Amino acid sequence: MKKTKFGIWRHENSIGNSAEHTIGLALYLKKNNINPSNVEVYVEHEWQKYLALCIEGVEEDNVKLFEHEVTLGNVDPYFDDIHMPIVYGTDAFKLSYECGWSYLEQQKDLDVVLKFDTQNYENKFNLPNDAIVLFHREAGTWDKRVDGNNFEPERFVDPEAFHKLALYYADLGYEVIKLGDKNQAPLPGKYNPFEFGAEHENPNIYDFTKYLDEEGNPLWTLQDYLYILQNCKVFISCDAGIWPMAAAMRKNLVFCNVTSIFNPPQLMMHNQSPCLMIQKPEVINWLPADTTQLLTKNFQVLEGKYVLRDNTLDEIVRATKRFL
Repeated sequence: MKKTKFGIWRHENSIGNSAEHTIGLALYLKKNNINPSNVEVYVEHEWQKYLALCIEGVEEDNVKLFEHEVTLGNVDPYFDDIHMPIVYGTDAFKLSYECGWSYLEQQKDLDVVLKFDTQNYENKFNLPNDAIVLFHREAGTWDKRVDGNNFEPERFVDPEAFHKLALYYADLGYEVIKLGDKNQAPLPGKYNPFEFGAEHENPNIYDFTKYLDEEGNPLWTLQDYLYILQNCKVFISCDAGIWPMAAAMRKNLVFCNVTSIFNPPQLMMHNQSPCLMIQKPEVINWLPADTTQLLTKNFQVLEGKYVLRDNTLDEIVRATKRFL
């Protein structure tokens, strides 16, 4: 039987948008009664294979790399029989499928749950279950998009609050795993546990950003991230990265420092007070209410201009309390 082909692709090489498309594909398959075992999923990068395999029924042998480079405009005929995600218009590719935030919002009642299969996973880092997992995007450490690490700077956060969060929960006895870019500021007194026998200041903290080899390359893969998410107690994330997968796995999610719903930022008046207009409610409207706590960045107007302030440690702790 000939298998139906689908692609997961985003030109910015973004984990978050690749996750968005993975969730969209899972919903599209269920809505259209397509058996996942009868599809082939094509991806641009090896790490995207792990996302596709979180769709129940998709088989490992049926997840493959594109044999040709994906481009827009003059599309290669190679892609003519592959359903590609609708991101850049319905006519960008010959075949397409819906997968954006609006589609996730429209189809949320289908109740699709993604899952990372841990049976064949080698827990080489001896990672704990039921950990509190932290992720943030930090200025100067993120350059995956075309515009480099200055793109959407309002989505960056000061790492200090997340460092304090890690220490706060570790001191309470919880095991804490910090995810993020390898160039992020290290947790105070925390080291790569594989380097020269160094010891953690607090043994309850796993600073995964510093799990690096001698050349400074990450020892972890996206497979490790998905294992951590699948087994965590709660995932505390800013508005970046792999948070959509945590939501789709129905993991407890504290989604803090949210700004993308305001993009592009535009001031409006409400009850005679200035506020930011919500431009993209679909980014959050699909999130399951029973497993999500949402915190937008704090908003102020100073001298006629808006200023966004990070959520405080106390705000994030209070939001997280529901899941502990």
